[in-house]
Amino acid sequence: MPYRKVIFYPTGYYHIYNRGNRKNNIFFDKGDYVYFLTKIKQYKTMYCIKIIAYCLMPNHFHLLIQQVGDASVSEFMRHCVRDYAIFVNNKYGLEGRLFQGPFKARTVQTDEYLLHLSRYIHLNPLDIGIALKELAAYPWSSYPEYIGMRNGILPEFNFVVDLVVDYKQYVLEGSEYRIKDGLKELTID
Repeated sequence: MPYRKVIFYPTGYYHIYNRGNRKNNIFFDKGDYVYFLTKIKQYKTMYCIKIIAYCLMPNHFHLLIQQVGDASVSEFMRHCVRDYAIFVNNKYGLEGRLFQGPFKARTVQTDEYLLHLSRYIHLNPLDIGIALKELAAYPWSSYPEYIGMRNGILPEFNFVVDLVVDYKQYVLEGSEYRIKDGLKELTID
């Protein structure tokens, strides 16, 4: 088993992410997204995990979580991705690895980084051509819950939105930087 550099501590916050093997899709239809979210909901209680923010994209996912008790983030993720991979392989007659490898994790050590990370996660749909004005309608993200457009049962985010005066405006301002950075990369010197 590969060595994991991040050590998971009770009350710690973590950015968890993974993508499809060879960058292939891991979600193929609405039912796949729903199944994965169902597994997250099922195992978050069992492993004392709080979901702070999430975004599921066709070929990858992001979770911002807090480990509440002594139960392991690793066990939580192992069960979620294992169950989901079995589901997808059975549903579509696939074999082999669905995910590129073990999930990646980064420790979130400050409120500022936590806030920035929630924005980064919620802006992910821009990468697949979702217009900024339609961001709140993207169904596989916790962003609609954050801005009061949808009642949610997964994310526990009140303390995050309390860190800024207007979370929606905070996210929109972040998209401007993201667009500028993207244009900068396309500019020939």
